[in-house]
Formats: sequence, C-alpha cells, structure tokens
Amino acid sequence: MEKTHITTTLYSQFLLASEGNVTATRAEEVLLEPGVHDKITRWLAGSKLTPGMLFEQVRPLVNLSGGWLILDDSVLGKPFGPEINLSCWQYSGREHKPVRGIGLLTLIWTNGLVAVPVNYRIYDKGTDGKSKHTHARDLLTWAKGQGFSPEDVLMDAWYTASETLRLIQRFGWTWIAEIRSNRRVITPAGTRSHLKDLPLRENGGTVYLKDVGYVRVAKSVTQQNGCVRYLGSNNLQLADVGLAYARRWAIEVYHREIKQVTKVAHCQARRARSQRNHIFCALLVYTSLQLHRFTTGLSSYQTKLAILAPAVRQYLAAPTVALF
Repeated sequence: MEKTHITTTLYSQFLLASEGNVTATRAEEVLLEPGVHDKITRWLAGSKLTPGMLFEQVRPLVNLSGGWLILDDSVLGKPFGPEINLSCWQYSGREHKPVRGIGLLTLIWTNGLVAVPVNYRIYDKGTDGKSKHTHARDLLTWAKGQGFSPEDVLMDAWYTASETLRLIQRFGWTWIAEIRSNRRVITPAGTRSHLKDLPLRENGGTVYLKDVGYVRVAKSVTQQNGCVRYLGSNNLQLADVGLAYARRWAIEVYHREIKQVTKVAHCQARRARSQRNHIFCALLVYTSLQLHRFTTGLSSYQTKLAILAPAVRQYLAAPTVALF
C-alpha cells in the first residue's frame, strides 16, 4: 500500500473534513496507516508556512484598487495548554476578561461578497517584542507597499491609537472606527472636552481629535441595551458614519468561521512553529471556502455538512452499533 505523503493540501483538507478532534493521532485513526501521526508531527514542526505565502495564494481574489481593509484580532483559546509556546494571558473581547490563548491579528480585504485574509500576525511579544499596535501598523504598512488603495480602513476602538490613525492618513487613506469616549477633542467653538461630554446630534458633527486632526464623529446607541458608542472617520463628508462602520462586521464573521469550521484553535502541538503552520492551513481552508461560496452559493457551514452528511447516511443505512 502506498504510504501517505504529508503536504499542506493534505493537512488542510484534513482540517476541512474533520469534526471535533484534529490531532495527529486522530489523523492516523482516520487514515488507518500506522506511523502517520509521527509524519504529521514532524511536518508541522519542520515546515515553514508564512503569511506572505498565504497572500500569494489569495492574490487573484483581491482587487487592490477598491474594497475595504478591516483590521482586528482574536484570541485562539488554549485554556488547557499552558506549555504551548505561543499561548499567553491576554484580554478577550468575547469573554470580557483575560484568557490564555494565541493572539491572531488579521488584515482582511472584502468587497462585500467575499472576505479574504490577506495578511496576519501572531502576537508573541516575548519573542519579537512587538505589541498588537505595532503589528497593526506593520500590517497596514505592508498593505501600502503591496499597492492596496482601499475605500476605507475599518477598525474597532482598540486599534485607534493616534499613531495608527496618523499612519493611515499619511497613506492617503480614510479610516472609519469606533473611538473611545475618553478621547480628548476640541469643538469648532474652541471648547476642550472629552468625547463623551459632547452634545452630538444623531448624524454627528466635526471635531478636532487630539494628535490626529479633524474627524467626523457620530453617537450610536444600541437599542437592545442602551450601550453608547462613538464612531468616527477622517472623511469629513461622510453622511452616515454608522452605516459605513457596519461593514466591519465581516471580520467578526471571519473570526467565527475560522474557529467553528477550520479548527484554527484546535492544534495541541507545543512548538511555536507547529502552531504557526496549523494556523496557516486553517486560514487557507477559510479562503478556499470563501471562493467555493462565491462560485457555488454554499456557505462554509453548508459545505462542511455536505462533506460529513454522506458518512452519516452510510452509517444510518447500516448501523454498526445495536441499540437496546
């Protein structure tokens, strides 16, 4: 019998087709080939799959002159893996508290039809000394170097550091983001104040944001819980900041799908290189599913079900376990 050769394609297809555990030992159980788990372990530890290689794969899906760039991070939870090299304690927006995990920063490009991760970074300050803000500016600088000219750059409040906003403006781009309520501003009348103290109209107004420049700011109140947010942009002619900011939701969908469909957080390897290669393959799976959805109309979840459903039907047709 021909021996299995471990490749990026094979491992990525394994992630796509699997449900639940995606360890090397589970792969061996599925493939019915003794020793495969050692091959996968060695391949994960010995390969070097980089963010630049991902962009080479997704480049045909991207229009550099248009669309929107969205920047955000997510924590890949590792609550039971304290010895995993890349895992550390960091704040999770979903859990609203510090959790142990791997920080994944992603820059995605979207045109409203597909959402493509064009570059990403792993938060590993103990090794490279870089904060998430530094990684964010590195990703934006990379995008400028590649020739991206987006309609807007979208971010949540965490990434609206003055240095980051000024960088985007130097590139000649417009940004749309949530702004923290305690940011200092100057009104057209010359009054110095915190953003939260301004009597903003529903459609917003123009203020001078300290260390950034003139921005258009609107106040948004969530109907369900009355939560107040301030949304801003350096596009002073923008009529509806809230509607434009809503496009940022694409990256929240991306975070949910890579965790639920591609098993990006399920690697149990301790080595940092193994984790990085696993994450690369998971993002490759996600991008492939995006292209598949664009060409077939099937969502990632429908495609996953189509892979698993034949095995369930086969079992139901001839169950191997007798029930009382």
